Amino acid sequence: MAYKCAMATNKGGVLKTSCTVNIATSVAMYLKANNRSDEKVAIIDTDGQGNCALSFGYIPDDFKDTIYDVLMGNAPVKDIVYKVDEELELYLLPSNDDMNYFTIDIINKYGSSQKILTLLKDRLNEIENEFSYIFVDTPPTLDIVQMNVLNYVDRLIIPYQPEVYSMRSIQMFLDRVKRMKESNTNLDIEGVLVTLYKGKTNAHKTNVLSLYKFLQARKIKVFDEKIPQTIKVGESIYKYQKPAVMVNEYKNNPAIEAYKSVAESIVAKNS
Repeated sequence: MAYKCAMATNKGGVLKTSCTVNIATSVAMYLKANNRSDEKVAIIDTDGQGNCALSFGYIPDDFKDTIYDVLMGNAPVKDIVYKVDEELELYLLPSNDDMNYFTIDIINKYGSSQKILTLLKDRLNEIENEFSYIFVDTPPTLDIVQMNVLNYVDRLIIPYQPEVYSMRSIQMFLDRVKRMKESNTNLDIEGVLVTLYKGKTNAHKTNVLSLYKFLQARKIKVFDEKIPQTIKVGESIYKYQKPAVMVNEYKNNPAIEAYKSVAESIVAKNS
């Protein structure tokens, strides 16, 4: 049974996509290094920005069909599974701007039927057994798309930028997760991952301490790893057209080391 994990929160700009592609890629790299290339890794993009495709050098609008077409019932899921690296068993199910119209289009097609909240689960069922690890990137909105994702995955990693408004956002998102557990009893939080961390600033240190206390009371894990702020994650996309964890010259960067450490902990826990 596949490990299915979404990077999700209701706040934008917290590195959801970067976490998705770098952790998923790190998992694929770890599996290859340990002679486990028979285990495949998939990245599913449900965000209309299509940045997962850009992370591997693809133009989102160049795809004939995307996750939008699968969810709308216009294309079979097997038609949108793309291998994104020659050496790794790493695959992408892309998204593009069409997903920005998904909510309106799906309501026009099915009305307010509960069916529209489980389309991702229903449509992806036929390929799920082909993958050992599935990572889902999500938009920063509490909408039908995110509800589909939360009904599909078993695990959540919540990226958290330690800024002044972030605590309220995570409280709201945890309330959403609690409600979604009524329809997906398998849904659990893998952990909260601190991103864009500036360890030398008192503001970030204080915010993270408050986060620990808040989540400890709710028995929610905070990853030991923190993703520090770095230009390398973005630089790797326009310079090399690949996630930063794949770029050898970045291998000693603290952010890259953190992504790989999180990935290895996921594999260790689920092996």
